[in-house]
Amino acid sequence: MFNIVMRFKVIDYPRWKAEFDADDSWRRTSGEQDYRVFRDADDPTLITVMLGWESMDTGQLFISSPLLRRKLQDGGVIGEPNYFLVNEVGKAA
Repeated sequence: MFNIVMRFKVIDYPRWKAEFDADDSWRRTSGEQDYRVFRDADDPTLITVMLGWESMDTGQLFISSPLLRRKLQDGGVIGEPNYFLVNEVGKAA
């Protein structure tokens, strides 16, 4: 599985989370397999999202989408998110 890790700051977590949840079907039809959301222990406005994708191609299309940029803005993301593209190579049983 190919993963995208996104890290960004938000104005208001509940506002961002509502927008994120409303986008579930769009992300799924774009190729998302699963996701995990984390909030920084010291700064609750700093969010990390790990998204599992069916392929690198569909994941890269997702992060280059103008629609994603608009949805991040609508959710109150501050500035540009950092993206990390990673492949899982190990997992605890």
